[in-house]
Amino acid sequence: IFCSNNCIFARFLCDRKFCRIKIFNKKYYFLEEGNIIALNLLDGSKIWENSEFGGDGVAFDFGKDGELYICGFHGPEFFAVDADGNTLANIVSFIPEYWWPCKVEYLGKNVRVSMDGSDFGKAVDIEVDLEDYSYDIVSELTQDELLKEILPMQYGDREPTEIKYLYEQENMEMEW
Repeated sequence: IFCSNNCIFARFLCDRKFCRIKIFNKKYYFLEEGNIIALNLLDGSKIWENSEFGGDGVAFDFGKDGELYICGFHGPEFFAVDADGNTLANIVSFIPEYWWPCKVEYLGKNVRVSMDGSDFGKAVDIEVDLEDYSYDIVSELTQDELLKEILPMQYGDREPTEIKYLYEQENMEMEW
């Protein structure tokens, strides 16, 4: 990331070392080697850095007061920071039988995290209570149902078998 003529430029890629998160509330958020960093959008200066996350391959959402709710594909499965970069919660793993968090959705009093993998061939949604960070399973989806839920912008209203085919054509490795 670098600053030139009051504009921020960044690599728009996501790998284990660098991942763009989002521009939100005049801050540019990104992940670098497991650290969450917020930059001033106007001059590129670092506002804060949180080194407690440690994850990569993220899904995220923001709360009404600028909180960032984020998960790492390989953990942690839920991580929350306030608008100043202070850690609010760090849940390394919800339930051992479910893994691969793939979607985070702020719902007001709760945050929903969708888990893509399980020992049972089903995905699951887990809701985290933002008052005490307790959590519960709220629904179980088949992997096909989850694909239809999380990939509509990329693949539209296609059937899960079509989505699987498109993934294979893009040479992405997936376990089914």
